[in-house]
Amino acid sequence: MMTNHPLWNFLRRFMLLLAALYCIFPFIILAVYANPNAEDFSHSFLPKVSSVLYSVFDFFKNKEARIFTNLLYALNPLTFGFKEGYKLLPLILIFFFLTALNVLFKNIFSIKELSNFSGFTALFILSLFFAGMPSPVHALYWMSSSFNYSTSLILWLFLLSQILASIKKIKDFELVKVKSLFMGVILIFCIVLSNEIYIITLTLFFFMLFVFAFIRKNPMSYFFLTYLFVTLSVSSIYLLPHIIMSDLSPVVISFNSSIINAALLLSVKNTFFNLVSWVFLNPSLIILSLIFIFMSSIIYPYSSKLKAKFVFVNFWFYIPFVFIILASLLIPYYMFRNPEHQPQRIFNIQFMIFLVAWIYGLFNFILRNFKKIDSFALNKSALFKLIISLAFVVSIIATKNIKVAYSDIFSGKAAAYNNEMNKRFDVISNAQNSSHKTAVVEYIENRPQSLFFPPEIEPERAVPMWNEAYENYFSLKEIILLNHHKDSIINKR
Repeated sequence: MMTNHPLWNFLRRFMLLLAALYCIFPFIILAVYANPNAEDFSHSFLPKVSSVLYSVFDFFKNKEARIFTNLLYALNPLTFGFKEGYKLLPLILIFFFLTALNVLFKNIFSIKELSNFSGFTALFILSLFFAGMPSPVHALYWMSSSFNYSTSLILWLFLLSQILASIKKIKDFELVKVKSLFMGVILIFCIVLSNEIYIITLTLFFFMLFVFAFIRKNPMSYFFLTYLFVTLSVSSIYLLPHIIMSDLSPVVISFNSSIINAALLLSVKNTFFNLVSWVFLNPSLIILSLIFIFMSSIIYPYSSKLKAKFVFVNFWFYIPFVFIILASLLIPYYMFRNPEHQPQRIFNIQFMIFLVAWIYGLFNFILRNFKKIDSFALNKSALFKLIISLAFVVSIIATKNIKVAYSDIFSGKAAAYNNEMNKRFDVISNAQNSSHKTAVVEYIENRPQSLFFPPEIEPERAVPMWNEAYENYFSLKEIILLNHHKDSIINKR
């Protein structure tokens, strides 16, 4: 019979690490095949022909107050004609996702002895995110979406780290450094001005924390009040175009009770169904939670030090708090857009925040019930723990995202898509050097689910703005798309 021999512990951990890397690996490889779409060229045209500052101001003037996002658009590789640099963007995002999670969990555990454990936790969370995120293409491979949502999500993870570090300072009766507060202000500025969805979310986030701390007469209430004031101040920037330049754009902010009520109802409903799916239809998360319980022996030698540093939560407050924050992300989206549309990019944000909240709550639970849990974990045989680890490996590598990602790679569909796009860019390059400045390009037949997302130019200029996006960016008079039946304009000529 197997015992808790170090060899079996090593085998289990190696197997879990391999599974996490297996989930992340295909998304790194897919970056090689990533290509910009029409909207990416649309966002890159103005900064390419003018300047970074002018393009940011022009968006702002036209009531697109996502200043931080627009700055990223202005500085993206396409602005400088570096098309191959587009393939680096998913790799940079993956790196910063992992870094932000690692920094966050280091702040959660706060002791050097658990730095490796923090790193492994970050890796597992990232693998769960990639395995279960509602839309990989929105998160990583479509610049127009990832610059709007993934970058802000990464910044939010960094902000959570900074908040936890500051709370621990206050808890230990230490002063929060001005440098740390300033960093928090900068992060709030960038997050709120990356997308309007965060105006409601961050306002509610700091308001609820302030009220809870104030009721409990906790000195942290002043800290949360400061950040609430900063959030409201930065949010007011969104109103400036409507006040000082109201006649420069046809866009008008107008709300009525029916729109607000519909947005609230839909946000609550979809958040509830998402949470039910992510908790009860996500075996990988449940199994990983069990594994963390079995690994509680790792933190046992440092339990007293960890308890002194850990920021405990009141679960009667924590659970509704997390639900409200997740639901608030959807409210602005449904107020400004078609309620029938599925906001997969925001579901991605919800999913990551849910994973972090779940793991943070899990470790709160473990530390509050450490003796019972540790006794339960130690009584389980090495064979049982090995089976649980194998169950995690099987459950996570069998998820749809992972299977589709590997299928897109090994079936050759991703490479075929990349080849088709390269041929398109070759045709466009030849047209740029010609006198007629007209490019006739072919329909993209291979559209891998992990990589491709419209808008795409359509035959007969069905949506002319996307033809114009290519024409403006590449300085063409006209770009014509053959349809997939090949009954082309060339045949008509």
